[in-house]
Amino acid sequence: MEKALDLISFYEYKEKYIPPNIQSEPGHFNIFKLDGFSGDENKCQSFRRLRFYKICLFTGHYKFKYGDQVVEFDQPALLFTNPHIPYSLETITGVMTGCYCIFSESFFNELSSLLKFHVFQQNGNPVFLLSGIQFNTFNNIFTNMLDCISSNYVYKYDLLRAQVQLLVHEALKIQPFVHQPRIALNAAERITASFIELLEAQFPIESTMQRVSRRHPAEFANKLAVTINHLNKCLKEALGLTTVALITNRIMIEARMLLKNTTWNVSEIGWCLGFDEVTHFINFFKKNVGISPNAFRAS
Repeated sequence: MEKALDLISFYEYKEKYIPPNIQSEPGHFNIFKLDGFSGDENKCQSFRRLRFYKICLFTGHYKFKYGDQVVEFDQPALLFTNPHIPYSLETITGVMTGCYCIFSESFFNELSSLLKFHVFQQNGNPVFLLSGIQFNTFNNIFTNMLDCISSNYVYKYDLLRAQVQLLVHEALKIQPFVHQPRIALNAAERITASFIELLEAQFPIESTMQRVSRRHPAEFANKLAVTINHLNKCLKEALGLTTVALITNRIMIEARMLLKNTTWNVSEIGWCLGFDEVTHFINFFKKNVGISPNAFRAS
């Protein structure tokens, strides 16, 4: 399996450009058309994780590999992928037609409410085979998103979030989730699940009196009764990211949200996120975003 593809690498490889401010924006969203793509580079996408979310609407003859599942289909289909499960898509015959949208975890202020749906879960079904009428329904939503993202509407990204949620709900109307017996997790997956639970339990930050209690790998490893190296190995195996990267990503999501959605000063936000010195928080933020917290807030 190839290395996980982040947003910057995706744009460098597929689009040959990097959108401005992609590292400093609070959340990223984009949408693309694939009509007429038939080059060798589109014949088979490598089996890998993406470090962002993707929803695809396709027509044609494809083979879709998702985790340990393989689905071949020769009719319109809607596909959901997430950063936790690797996938590949192979064109069997004809050209690649359709469209897809991508978005970062931080694009949704309340992503957990979206992720509760089984289309984004490990034991859910990410493939929806569509009739002609169903295809038209989803194609209309994608057309509306294409029109929206190119418009000058002030609240277009709020509208795009609503359109993504509409895609999910229309898919669920086609195939409601049927509970299946939970698949036994291996040791790495159990530790990963416990780590994510500990990490997420610290958020969201809703008061200047609330503070992150764990910000370093050793603090999580001690709580989980494993070594730092073992925790790191489990997370790399399960998610393709290091302990530091996962902690950093989650803190940065919260930092962006607090800077954009509260009037708290930078010192208060830094303290809530576990930084004793405001200069340490400023340096941490600049290292990951490229600009200071105040510059980000003003952007």
